[in-house]
Amino acid sequence: MPLNELASSSRCAGLNSVLRKIDRGEALKVFLADDADEKLASKVRAASKERNIPVETAEDSQQLGRACALTRKTAVAAILKK
Repeated sequence: MPLNELASSSRCAGLNSVLRKIDRGEALKVFLADDADEKLASKVRAASKERNIPVETAEDSQQLGRACALTRKTAVAAILKK
């Protein structure tokens, strides 16, 4: 799980932002925290599968938030196309 990709790329975090980027075809890869709510996770996986976007997992939402340079937890993040 190379979370360092999030540090150097354009990215977005949060369920609504990531789902919007997936729907618009702007997401390259999605990261999902292992401790994310299953309802949320299933929405993200379904949207990603529909668009053939790879989904990788992070150990927890705290680690994913830090990888995105945030001071808060985040359950989902995405690397965006340039």
